[in-house]
Amino acid sequence: MKNNIFVKLNEFLNKINYNQSLNDDELFEMANLHGKHTGLDDVVIWVGSSLKSKHGKRIKVSNTNSKIGSSLDCFTITIPELEIIGKVNTKHITQYKMGKIKEFIILNMNIICDICDEKIDTVDFINQMKKV
Repeated sequence: MKNNIFVKLNEFLNKINYNQSLNDDELFEMANLHGKHTGLDDVVIWVGSSLKSKHGKRIKVSNTNSKIGSSLDCFTITIPELEIIGKVNTKHITQYKMGKIKEFIILNMNIICDICDEKIDTVDFINQMKKV
């Protein structure tokens, strides 16, 4: 049993280490927000600081049903431009869902910028966040 856990952990770490689109622990520095908090069913949104990042302000969005296995399972939306970077799984992220995601971003633009700039923490973000 223990060996199986170590194998799975090693596989996960290898995915991170060999995937050039992820910094060392980029997603681990971001808070994940599920549909019950955002109003976006079956979509996970990641928000976090951009001060140490070369990417600038952005959020990450899940490309799968409320989970992520690697950075290949998500795409990025830049803030405030709303430019999409990465491949969107259109079977999961329909045009309607993308519209709701962008609505969520616009509705929460100020606090997304604040968390990216480390002016607020995750708890403050959640307390101020508005659902769509």
